[in-house]
Amino acid sequence: MKKILAYLLILSCTACLFGCAGAGTLEEGEALAGDYVDSQEETIYYPSEEDAPSEEAEKKPEKKPENQSEKMPAAAKPAETQKPAETQKPAESKPSAAPSQAEPDYQSISCRSNTSIAWKEERFQNAATGLCLQLPIPSDWEVVKNTDQTYHFQRNGEVIAALSSTAFPDPKNIFDQNSLTNVERLMVFYDVFGYQADKKDTFYRHFEFNAKYFEDEFNFYLRVNYAELDTGATNYMARNAQLITEGDSIRPYSESNGAKAILFLEGVDAYLATVPTHLNDMFQQSKKKLFADSAFLPNGSVEDFPSMQHYQKAIRQGQYSHVFVNGFYETDDCSKALGLLKECCAASNTELVLFPSYSESWDFIDEAREFHPDIPLLDWKTEMHGLITSGVSVSALCYPTFRNSTNEVGGYSGAHLVYRILFRERPPLVSENSSFYQNIKRTYPAEYFNKDGSELLFSGKTYPIQ
Repeated sequence: MKKILAYLLILSCTACLFGCAGAGTLEEGEALAGDYVDSQEETIYYPSEEDAPSEEAEKKPEKKPENQSEKMPAAAKPAETQKPAETQKPAESKPSAAPSQAEPDYQSISCRSNTSIAWKEERFQNAATGLCLQLPIPSDWEVVKNTDQTYHFQRNGEVIAALSSTAFPDPKNIFDQNSLTNVERLMVFYDVFGYQADKKDTFYRHFEFNAKYFEDEFNFYLRVNYAELDTGATNYMARNAQLITEGDSIRPYSESNGAKAILFLEGVDAYLATVPTHLNDMFQQSKKKLFADSAFLPNGSVEDFPSMQHYQKAIRQGQYSHVFVNGFYETDDCSKALGLLKECCAASNTELVLFPSYSESWDFIDEAREFHPDIPLLDWKTEMHGLITSGVSVSALCYPTFRNSTNEVGGYSGAHLVYRILFRERPPLVSENSSFYQNIKRTYPAEYFNKDGSELLFSGKTYPIQ
């Protein structure tokens, strides 16, 4: 019994010791990882009210370090110190390229109004590529050559504009920046350039014309005295500038194999335009001993040329000096067909020319050029686009079909282009006795023709630029 009592006494003492050790650990706040600790502030009970600190002492803020800013954060400022949003002055709109100092008031300059300007068109040809910029300019501007790279424009004997193949000096400021794409191959950038010399500000309407035509590219720069064009006239000039290919890489008839005929291999849209008929009228009037023949491509696509064995033989025998082909509507066998056609032409030193009509897709034309970059292109498609942009309606040049198939007036534009390339001269005027002239005179408004009423197309000059 004494042993049992002694054992119980030992157990009781051990339990007391462990209990005291555990309580000491919690009071010191040494909780084990993962233990829950109440995050609320501990409530302290004071023996009496006199012993408790005052509320002011409890709420007394901590003293800030001496080097800390005494300013309150913006978010913590009283509402009355913040400026109401409605009293703030709205930001004024500024040009995209802000000047470094106060902006001069160039917009107060009085400009020549578009409504008072009559327009004409001139062409400026890049000597390296043969491509032309067709540019509308006021009819009272005179074009004067300055250097091989620059032309001046004069009005009343005063130089008021310049066109160059090299960029003008950088301006001090640029205002009113704009850009647009006239056709797939021409980008136009136009804005206002501001210069300062001897503390005097001078402003110009500045244009940059960037042309990319297959592997060829060029830039022309035009600078016009600011007062010469108002905004309407500036927009008109930018929107009506055109990229024109004169086809200078195509051999003229004088350098051909001497055959007395040319051939048009035509898709359905070009066939309806009767280009060969127009050309034969032109040849007759100008007494050219040449005949324009026409062959309709089976199914209206160039990919079907391999089935035209009769014309393959005629081309190989040298019966034609030039072969003009269009009908680029398919891609599957286009490259193969053009390869065969090129082989036939090479056998007789015949000039093969791509001649796409207005309704044909650049995607298919580009593919043909990609596989056969050595075949020159005479761009009838862009020629017609230039007419439409300059004011001739699509309905005047095309039949009302979903593809805008070219009609006989549009066909005349194609014949005019071919004649210029073959002979490096303008064709004779349309005979007033011809059925074509009578039809167009009866059907289409007089403003589509020049003052003598018998020529449809561009009547200006072409100026070369190095």
